Amino acid sequence: MEGIFVFMEEIIHEDEYEKVIKNPDASVRIIRKKEKETGKISWWFRISKKRWFEAWDGISIVQRAILLSLWLYAGKGTTCYPSIRELAERLKLSTCTINKNIKKLEKSGFIRIEKQKGRGRYFNKYFLLK
Repeated sequence: MEGIFVFMEEIIHEDEYEKVIKNPDASVRIIRKKEKETGKISWWFRISKKRWFEAWDGISIVQRAILLSLWLYAGKGTTCYPSIRELAERLKLSTCTINKNIKKLEKSGFIRIEKQKGRGRYFNKYFLLK
């Protein structure tokens, strides 16, 4: 699952940190920390124990990885728009695996998906529910 953690580091860019820091209502929190001595910026990814062990009980590790990725894309909001192809590339999974597991997440009530049209093509808008 190394690809998932590499993805988590890549998706958060320094210029985006103002948008993703500390949302108390979010299931997943992204925290920025600046080291005093070096000035280096570190990113911390947090999810509550209750969310990981209770609310997300019954979903596979692949579904959890997809759900966490969607939370990262959403930042401090609860909607995001990543393509299936992008999720597959970032998580080092096939597009079939992503599609199958996203459908399971929707059926289980973790996400809601709306098809939207933009620039002559359709895309998915994901609403994060749990």
